[in-house]
Amino acid sequence: MPLPPLLLARLKQRGIIKEQSGVVKPGAEEEVFAESYDKDEDNEEVDTSEKYRGGAPGCPNKYNHYHLCTDFCFDHWREGYSESSLSQKYRAGREKLLKDYPLPPGWREVYDAGMRRHYYWCQATDEVSWLSPKHPKAVISEAAPKVAREMLNGTNAAKRSTSVEKRRDRETDDRDDYRGRSKEQRHRGRDHDRDSRRRKRDESVSDEDRRKESGEDEEPEVEMSERDKLKRAKRRGIDPMDPAAYGDAPKGNWSSGLTSDVKTGVDVTANGPLFQARPLPAPGAILRKNNPNYDKKND
Repeated sequence: MPLPPLLLARLKQRGIIKEQSGVVKPGAEEEVFAESYDKDEDNEEVDTSEKYRGGAPGCPNKYNHYHLCTDFCFDHWREGYSESSLSQKYRAGREKLLKDYPLPPGWREVYDAGMRRHYYWCQATDEVSWLSPKHPKAVISEAAPKVAREMLNGTNAAKRSTSVEKRRDRETDDRDDYRGRSKEQRHRGRDHDRDSRRRKRDESVSDEDRRKESGEDEEPEVEMSERDKLKRAKRRGIDPMDPAAYGDAPKGNWSSGLTSDVKTGVDVTANGPLFQARPLPAPGAILRKNNPNYDKKND
């Protein structure tokens, strides 16, 4: 599979992948050169993708399925150890292993510059093994970088699903809280109405008890109309012009209700023409009123 454009540009920038350059000549050679250029570029791209798809070439941590190579791995480990730096003992053991257990069809030997040893890779199934697949102790499994990417993608997917579930749970809780508050408000409103009715009932009961204690009638008297009052006065023989006929005033004569012999300084014994001088007081009445000792001084 081809490398991502961003990773390919980064590798070219570090000098790990070298761009091919050539001079285009006119004529038939130009066509042959262009055809060869495209073919070489495709081969290089395929080889590069196979070489760097597992991470940094010199990173010794590619076997760990919890590790994913970053920029640090490319900058620090670079190309790793060359195959020519391997010891003679290792080379002899590898040749003996391949002689005793030759690779089956579809498998190829790949050198890991970070681990400084070879592993075996099946291009059809993308499986790897540190020993020959025919070896009795060989453990065939998926490549660690592939497992690491799958685990990372699964973790990200799990995080996204978890975040989505949390958001849904939060929205559900918010709706439940709103419904709970609404229900609580409804209950509170019903409780308030119940308390108001109980308070009014208690007040009415207390008013009835107060009227019973004071001796008031339970039912108020119906107010009589003016016509009924006049009929009642006629039955009682009361003059219709008397205030007692249409009001609550007691029955009496024209002088009923008037104050008499009030100490106002007015001579109540005056009659005839002197009556017109009222309410002027009699001579000396004001002096006698203001000075109780007036009579004693004159004596």
